[in-house]
Amino acid sequence: AYFSDTDLLHDRMTFNQKSAIRIEAFRRHWDDFEWLMWLDSDVLLTNANVSLDSIVEQYAPAGSGKYVIMSKDWGGRQVNPAVTLLHTGPEGAAFVRRWEAEIADDGNTNHDDLIAIRDGIEKKQLPELKYISWVRQSVLNSYAHLELSHQPFKASTPEHHHSHDLWKPGDFLVHVVNCLRQWHLIDATCCDGIAAFYHNQFMRSLHAVLRHQALVIAAPPDGAGGADLAARLQRADDTLRAEEARAVAEVPPDSAEETIGWRNPAPSALGSRTTDWTAHFFSNLNL
Repeated sequence: AYFSDTDLLHDRMTFNQKSAIRIEAFRRHWDDFEWLMWLDSDVLLTNANVSLDSIVEQYAPAGSGKYVIMSKDWGGRQVNPAVTLLHTGPEGAAFVRRWEAEIADDGNTNHDDLIAIRDGIEKKQLPELKYISWVRQSVLNSYAHLELSHQPFKASTPEHHHSHDLWKPGDFLVHVVNCLRQWHLIDATCCDGIAAFYHNQFMRSLHAVLRHQALVIAAPPDGAGGADLAARLQRADDTLRAEEARAVAEVPPDSAEETIGWRNPAPSALGSRTTDWTAHFFSNLNL
């Protein structure tokens, strides 16, 4: 299930209150699910073949003592809670209470959700730290590999620092950090084009998964039709691999300016090239 809890926000909130919204969102759905996942609004799905169950089973299996899954950017030096998985048991509840308390700590200026973990839970070595399963950035929080050619979303800005894991085909998610949420300060058309590219990647993977499932549902029972089923599943697997390979081949190289239609030379140069590319990607989603 997916929920958009924007009603929890209002214009008069302080910085700390806005940072604590994810805590309220977790609590709103706490009793309905075993695991909850928070996504910032500028995080996009890019691979329908990855399941949340597979991430939990790999990084926080039952009995591991891990109840929170988070990643770090800057080469593993700083937590980024843009994507957070949380188990709704007593340990997860204890972590949420501690997180909320650190956000609300009056002794810290702008103690947001990130700093509350970095300078609070981590730095103080608080007991709830042991519940976190730290994963590589590319598992949950790959940064966009595409860029704009002007500030503040280009190769020389923090979002594209060489220490980050930048998105590659097959990654579960992409965090288009400081582009989608700050489009009004950057370039709405270019940011939309970047988002369209990654959305297209997700739709390709989703279509391949649905085709594969359709073959399984339509398959005859075991017996005479078994060989035919195996052949059809093999063809579906081959098709899936071929589409993934084609997606890899079509990913524009970072340095090839002319191959990336949504990369503008300057904010004042908004115009047909980026608009055409955005329209091209959306027109080929086959929804």
